[in-house]
Amino acid sequence: MLKQAAPTISVVVNNYNYAGFLPAALDSALAQLAAGDELVVVDDGSTDASSAVLADYEGRPGVRVIRQANQGQLRTVLNGLAAARGELMALLDSDDEFLPGYLQRLRECAAANPGVSFFFARARPEGPDPEAVSSVARSLARMHYGEGPLGVTRCAAVLFGEYLGSPTSGLAVRATLASELCEACQGM
Repeated sequence: MLKQAAPTISVVVNNYNYAGFLPAALDSALAQLAAGDELVVVDDGSTDASSAVLADYEGRPGVRVIRQANQGQLRTVLNGLAAARGELMALLDSDDEFLPGYLQRLRECAAANPGVSFFFARARPEGPDPEAVSSVARSLARMHYGEGPLGVTRCAAVLFGEYLGSPTSGLAVRATLASELCEACQGM
């Protein structure tokens, strides 16, 4: 049996007025990109210093910046997915960071599970406001899932209205599913 080649990854970052967090988010992704990977940043009409921050990243190898009028997070993510070229699309909110090794682990998981199209990882809340962090931590603790592929995720979401996953920054999809999502959400 032939070994699956490691898939290319597009990290899709959605940003709206998070200039203060943006460099850490982008650097956490850039540090993990492999040959053939890309970082696609979609700025959703920010009115803060995001444009200046993004200007420092434009022109770097593998980085594309898309600027658009404000359309909201869903449309921003969908526009990023539509523009991405990788076989896998890893989502990253501009106020979050990938832990070291995240993209490699995602790449390995995707290569080992070619029939899986939707991936998610646990989140680890951090920040200077202990009350806000503990609120997010409590919310995330309610999400129960085990190790390995969960083929029932899509069915559970449709049948029971229960989402098994994580916040945006822990999600990744194969290009085929991203295309389906973009098509299904065209009118939104």
